[in-house]
Amino acid sequence: MLSKSISKVFSTNLKQIIVLVMLFSLFVLSINVVWYTGYTSPLIGLSESLCNLSIYLDPGLKNEVDVIEINGRYLFAGQPGLSMLLAIPLCLFRSVVANKLFLGGIVLSFITVFAIYTSYRITCLYNLNRFGLFSSVAIALAGPLWVYSTHLFPQAALALSLGLMMYSLLIIVRNSNVNPLWLILAGFSSGFSILLDPSMISSLLIIDLVVLIYLIQKVRRKSLNLITLIKYIILYIVGFSPLIIVLLIYNTLATGNPFIFTEQYFLSKKSIELYGFTTPFYLGLYIQLLDLRKGLLPLYPVMIIALMSLPLFLKELCKNLIEKLILLNILIVPALTYSMWYDPDGGLSYGPRFLVPLTIFLSPTLAYILEKHYRLRIVFALLMGYCIIENIIVTTTTPYPCAYEDLEPLENQFISCCIPHLLKGTRSSYLYQSVKNLVSEPYSTILTMVIKALFALVIVIIAIMASNKS
Repeated sequence: MLSKSISKVFSTNLKQIIVLVMLFSLFVLSINVVWYTGYTSPLIGLSESLCNLSIYLDPGLKNEVDVIEINGRYLFAGQPGLSMLLAIPLCLFRSVVANKLFLGGIVLSFITVFAIYTSYRITCLYNLNRFGLFSSVAIALAGPLWVYSTHLFPQAALALSLGLMMYSLLIIVRNSNVNPLWLILAGFSSGFSILLDPSMISSLLIIDLVVLIYLIQKVRRKSLNLITLIKYIILYIVGFSPLIIVLLIYNTLATGNPFIFTEQYFLSKKSIELYGFTTPFYLGLYIQLLDLRKGLLPLYPVMIIALMSLPLFLKELCKNLIEKLILLNILIVPALTYSMWYDPDGGLSYGPRFLVPLTIFLSPTLAYILEKHYRLRIVFALLMGYCIIENIIVTTTTPYPCAYEDLEPLENQFISCCIPHLLKGTRSSYLYQSVKNLVSEPYSTILTMVIKALFALVIVIIAIMASNKS
């Protein structure tokens, strides 16, 4: 019996490793190695400058969209988190890997796989092992996360940092004796989320306040020692502080004020008021979720099932009030914050990029609905197949198909932009750039898409096989 149990665990873990390795391989094959934008060029430029211990960009980038001039020097108008992350491999390997998009894509591919695994671990906390790994894989392959593993935007990294933060906090609120590493990780992942996107501050403050109130109540009930609570707070600050200090130093060097971001200069230059939060939240939510042009649900209908199951999941499985508040906060507060941004659609990108990090938190709700309502499995399988084909086309052609403003109200980014790109020969994926030297068109495109489809199919099958049905 013992040998059978060990063999079963080993077999299951081996299948999980195979799934993660294949996901990484698929994401690497999908990397955009062709298209630079006014955002990615200065983002990479900042990484290169950091290698030389500078935050100032090469003057040759001064005409890029996301570059601003302050006191005669040029700076990246976006947040520095992703550039700092990419600077490490860029400093080490830029003499070996000529294509910087490819090098950055490898980093994001690894981060995306880690984010998927984190969402799986969150799902396992609710004992949804039967469809746990499958749901996490499905959310990634049939949702926007796959696309955002291929090009240089901070959303994949933000998915990981938020996922680690939520997993750590769930461990903390569930246990009376917590390993100090979980508290440090909770603080560190929170700090990294702010370094990637300071607009996350509101959501993180609410979550931290909710958890703190919960722990104070445990002290009052004498189920937690006051000294222990103080130790928790100190450990969290130890994890949180370093990256926030880095951000404050960066702001001071860039703008002369630790609390003023380069993006604020960028917004003032464009005469955008209220720090960029100028859109009515209801309009922004509609644009992000329902708008036919770039809305999450029209582009990725699998998310309809995952969202539909959220109330049932909260009622029947997530019965702890504190856990409900954590999950609802991480889904609702960022969505509301981004919906008030001056371009809630996320600019030149595929789908509503601001919602991408939040999709991984739908993995538990999807696993729950698939386990409890077997009739939905066929519908979900059909929708997932459609969304995976969609992502294959997007990652083969370009992750920048067309802007929201270029589409009519009843048009759709996939149908109106990606399909024409497929027909007229726009290609950006690393796999295609490799295959085209071996096989002529149209066979190079067909072969590229078939290889990606086979990878996705095998990943899904192994993810189902790796499920624990005991």
